[in-house]
Amino acid sequence: MSRLDRVNEFIKQEVSKAISKVTEPEMGLITVLAVETQKDMKKSYVWLSILAHDKEAAFEKLRQKTQEIQEVINERSSFRNTPKIELKYDSSEGYVSKIEGILKKIREDDSKK
Repeated sequence: MSRLDRVNEFIKQEVSKAISKVTEPEMGLITVLAVETQKDMKKSYVWLSILAHDKEAAFEKLRQKTQEIQEVINERSSFRNTPKIELKYDSSEGYVSKIEGILKKIREDDSKK
């Protein structure tokens, strides 16, 4: 496992812990899917999945708490320079749901034949 992989895993775990501390229950379930840190360690992109009634509002509230999350990471990190966290919303679940719906419709049509 490379150093960058270890950094990504550390940030993933710590962001997950920090999110649980700074979020409210009405924001829904927020999961850290992946972290991608730049080679120069200046920035880490944190990909999130959000299960909530209003995903965009929940993501916006979380983005407003990015500084709090960053402070938690900075405190827990032993890196000389801790990467700056940038939160990204992974909207692929909507795409996956759409594909699953299409496949379900195809199966239903095939079963009618």
